[in-house]
Amino acid sequence: MLQIGENEVDGEIISSGESELQNYRIDSIESTVMIRQLPSLGISFKLWLPATTLVTLLDNYRRDPSTSPLTRTLSKFKSDGPDSSSSPINIVELGSGTGIVGIAAAATLGANVTVTDLPNVIENLRFNADANAEAAARSGGKRLTWFTTSIFMNHS
Repeated sequence: MLQIGENEVDGEIISSGESELQNYRIDSIESTVMIRQLPSLGISFKLWLPATTLVTLLDNYRRDPSTSPLTRTLSKFKSDGPDSSSSPINIVELGSGTGIVGIAAAATLGANVTVTDLPNVIENLRFNADANAEAAARSGGKRLTWFTTSIFMNHS
């Protein structure tokens, strides 16, 4: 079960000026993931409902792959489930925003994850990746890295 809030007890958001810290309890790894949002800077700095929904699906997959809608897709990449000793899945998340999905994938799947975004977003993405690297590693994540993506425009 995914619990959203300041901590597992009261479910509040920590807000300081422009930034908001939100903790997500991911029961399958018995850990909490902390995400910094900067909502005044735009949509890349906010948590999106589809992202938190995917985190819930990843949490549920780790707890019981036999009942997860992700099993069919993930079984093509990793045959023995999330606790397997086989080679980890390699994931590149493009347009990661706050990085919550990539961080959760590293933590719940034991995957090598690279989170990416545009240059103006990377500082916050790096903050979130660094803040959660230990939780991802403790629960089997092999590598959580970040870098900037570039956009190329063809001017004719």
